[in-house]
Amino acid sequence: MIIAGALSLCMVVSGIAVQTPKENCAAEDTTTKSVDLEGYQINTKIGTQRIIASVEPVINGKSVVDYGLIYGLESFNKFTTSWKEEDMVAGSENRYVYMQSTEGTGVLTYQFGKSATATYFQMSMTFGKFSKVAYEANYKVRAYAKLSDGTYVYGSIYSYSIFKVASYLYQKQRMKTEEEHDYLYNNILTVVDPSYGKIDFGWSEIVTL
Repeated sequence: MIIAGALSLCMVVSGIAVQTPKENCAAEDTTTKSVDLEGYQINTKIGTQRIIASVEPVINGKSVVDYGLIYGLESFNKFTTSWKEEDMVAGSENRYVYMQSTEGTGVLTYQFGKSATATYFQMSMTFGKFSKVAYEANYKVRAYAKLSDGTYVYGSIYSYSIFKVASYLYQKQRMKTEEEHDYLYNNILTVVDPSYGKIDFGWSEIVTL
């Protein structure tokens, strides 16, 4: 899993999430490495984070006819939602789970992972309210693929928050410019933690003698 800097789906952190459209799921839902996440990015210009995923064209001997991401809102503002791992599937009626198809958009031409045969795609989510509550909200996400026989397969479930992604990018100095680096500090990190330590852009980690 990579986390990269710089570079919509909007799940607003308010206790109200959009429900997944109801549809018939196959009786056997499986997990596979043929559809999975590749990493996270933050776009400081428009205030979004995006997730990059990959999907193979054929899984279990069947053609992939649709793919996308399933998001879950686990907690926010010290409130734990009714999210459950078993709800992270197509057709879930949990109000804190949201399934979004790419509908053929968001396809990337760059190979972000190891597979040369996979389709790489991205999906963005706005920060919602630029607040401590929004940045600290804990999300779950997984990629999914719908096969030609109507069955679904799923990738692993990952956890993230905007604050944790921003902190990683800042500490590892993964942003491309000093402006983007400082954006993370001024607009996300210190909003959550006013005492967050500042790191000057361009300095490498210390080498001990």
